[in-house]
Formats: sequence, C-alpha cells, structure tokens
Amino acid sequence: MGSSSFVGIMWLLINFLPTAQQPQRQGIISFLFLFLIFLAFLVFIYLPQHQQKKKHEKLIKSLKKGDKVVTSGGIHGVVVKVGNSTVVLQIGKKGEITVEKGNIVQILS
Repeated sequence: MGSSSFVGIMWLLINFLPTAQQPQRQGIISFLFLFLIFLAFLVFIYLPQHQQKKKHEKLIKSLKKGDKVVTSGGIHGVVVKVGNSTVVLQIGKKGEITVEKGNIVQILS
C-alpha cells in the first residue's frame, strides 16, 4: 500500500466523519428558526394589537359632549358628560347611564 491509499483514507475521514462544525451549524440553524418564529409573532400578533390599542386610546381621548357613540355592549347614546374614567350617555329622551370610557368602541358623529 502506498501513499495513495493513505490519501484516500484521509479524504474519507475529512469528508464523512462528523466534525465539530456540524453541531455548531445545527445550533445556528435552530437559533435562526427560533428568531424567525419570534419575528413572525411580533409582526402578525403584537404589532396589530398595539396599533389597535393606540387607535382606541386616541378615540377615548377625543370624546366630547354631544358625540354619538356605541358601547361594547351595543348601546347607542349621546355623550352628556365626560369624566376622568367614565362617560354619561343619554339613551332615549330621559334615560342616562354611566359607562367606563374603555367601553366606548365607536364614535358615530
């Protein structure tokens, strides 16, 4: 046996035996996969909810007397008084109710 068989054996050892870089490469791929899942969560779940929350807070801050509104329970009314955390709504000709500002979901006028 000459040097060619030694070179052949060395070639086999270098190319087919597991090396220290293969587990490291798998670790990097696993990390990238987890990062992509986190990024998808951020883009598809968190950001739309955050934007919706900011939009609702802006709606709450813009409430004023005379606005026609709809509550989360489906009650339609006209704002009579705006307090710190509550709103008094006129429903019908003589009825008034007090609701939390957070329950106002839409301003109609």
